[in-house]
Amino acid sequence: MQEKERSMRVAAQNPIPVPEIGSIQVWHREKCLRSIERPQGQIRVLFDGGAFEVVSIEIQPRSALEEPYLWGETAILVLSEGELLMEEGGDSYEVLHGDSIRLGKQFHFRLVNRQPHRALLYGIITKEEGQNPPPREGGQQ
Repeated sequence: MQEKERSMRVAAQNPIPVPEIGSIQVWHREKCLRSIERPQGQIRVLFDGGAFEVVSIEIQPRSALEEPYLWGETAILVLSEGELLMEEGGDSYEVLHGDSIRLGKQFHFRLVNRQPHRALLYGIITKEEGQNPPPREGGQQ
């Protein structure tokens, strides 16, 4: 029992997954978290699983976010706070709290928050093996 507790303490302090604690692996936030910050909002990579990333996207009140970080990928996003207008080309789609969005490859879009409070989405972005986003100006990697 003491050995397992010691392994768990080591896992909590170690920045890489620790396989010796069985099927549980811990990815520490400072090793996974990257963000792209804009005045209109930000995208945070909460987890990088190699072939996919878990992200949060926050859009400031009465702002629009058009982010090429999401382009060329397949993404599934869920709106957890607020309401959005999604614009693509000349079309627009209303996205309400709890709605999901599936984006295919090469999908160029804008997310518009017309509300007086933030909008928050969570999502999964798939990527090709070994594909990582390039550093972005004004962002934090």
